[in-house]
Amino acid sequence: IVSELIQHNNQAAIIEKKLIQQIDNEIEPWSHSNKYLLARIDNSSFETAKTIRGTENLLAEMLTDQKSTQILFDTIQNLHLKLLPHLLNNPYIDGILLCNDWGMQTSLIMPPDLWESMILNGERRLYQMIHQYNKDVWIHSCGNISNIIPQLISSDVDVLNPIEPTAMNLPQLVKD
Repeated sequence: IVSELIQHNNQAAIIEKKLIQQIDNEIEPWSHSNKYLLARIDNSSFETAKTIRGTENLLAEMLTDQKSTQILFDTIQNLHLKLLPHLLNNPYIDGILLCNDWGMQTSLIMPPDLWESMILNGERRLYQMIHQYNKDVWIHSCGNISNIIPQLISSDVDVLNPIEPTAMNLPQLVKD
């Protein structure tokens, strides 16, 4: 994993320039609109880690090699923290949608305590940065993530997208 991280870090500058240009090209047509503009980051931390390691490998490594897996998550989150200001400085963007599919149909894809210990702190750093620029934090996760909604709320997530009625008990969520 560490050698993959070094390789990915070496490619980061090239990727960063391409991403920034792509971002600018996609935002420009909307720059004169008076509509709410939401920038979507499809591959946030967990999704990027799944792409690099594969879902099954990543989940297994989260249990068996937590130190290396945490380095992977931290590296990805640090890259996002480096790239986010380019989006956040754009006056036309109102919110950032971070996409991480943490849920399955009936539960989280991992134990809630593992999500909290390995993922939450890095996510909070992203949320705090977004709020420092007075932008809204949107979170996308498919599946049933009801076990972590309290942590998302306490981390100042502004919008949870979507809430799947077939995966979560909506009346219970409203009650809680």
